[in-house]
Amino acid sequence: RIEHPDDELLHEKRPPGKFPVAIEGKHIIAHGKPRTASTLLFNMVGVSNFLYLMRHERNLVSYIEPKYIKDGQPYEEYLREGPAETTKIYKTHIDLDKFLRYDAVIFTTATTSKEAASVKSSLEKQGHDVAYVQDMERLKGGGIPRIAHDFAFGYDLPKDDEDEMVEYFSKWEILRQCCGEQMSKYWKNDLTPEVYKKLALKDHPHPFCADHDIDEIEKGFMETKLYSKLDAYPNMRPFNKPSLRDGELNGTYCSSYNERIKTQALNFYGQPLPMENIRTGNWTEEEHSIFLEGLKR
Repeated sequence: RIEHPDDELLHEKRPPGKFPVAIEGKHIIAHGKPRTASTLLFNMVGVSNFLYLMRHERNLVSYIEPKYIKDGQPYEEYLREGPAETTKIYKTHIDLDKFLRYDAVIFTTATTSKEAASVKSSLEKQGHDVAYVQDMERLKGGGIPRIAHDFAFGYDLPKDDEDEMVEYFSKWEILRQCCGEQMSKYWKNDLTPEVYKKLALKDHPHPFCADHDIDEIEKGFMETKLYSKLDAYPNMRPFNKPSLRDGELNGTYCSSYNERIKTQALNFYGQPLPMENIRTGNWTEEEHSIFLEGLKR
């Protein structure tokens, strides 16, 4: 492990709830198990860190590099790439032990508040610089306003920044569930042609998404102050999407994507299979294999 000059005083110096600032080569890891709102965590980290830099180190905003990394990718090479000023914000599900030697700032997830406290304590004993553990219990109890408040407090952001985060993420949260490649599996199953619906999910309809005009939500999201601020920096635009895998929003991206699911039966990887092929079975063996594998996810 590479020692930080202030390593021994790292946690004692920081008041409870306050986050370390990652600038000029110190990186941020947003980690969590799948289905623990780890994408919300990643976006909340990226956006609140952006707001902090806009007020204190605006020249460093263009050096932020968001990315999703998975096991098997050369993450060490990625961490070494780029100018010395670069702050990489990585979303990942791989073991945090692999990042210990890089002295990164850690944000991660848990299911309950009790588990969150345990996770934070355990990671700190291992030598990690843990900023925050987002737990599902806290998220469900207080929603976006509670998590936005935690991040505003952690980064010493003023009330107007916190309010902008609540406005932005309240709309983003709907897009996250109801739009794009990583939408709710229940809503995606509702949209999927009957022949390819997953039987295990058919008894769990998703009326929440059905009750929203997704184009209006998308347009409203694009009209928020925070969306415009992020959009001014090309490297920050990945946060202005339901997920890193999605395309750029345009006011009708979500309804267009949903229509493709209805008509092309997109699998987990966003790969279409024309309905003509579904009806006739006219696909290659490779196409069929990839499609069926995606349906399992």
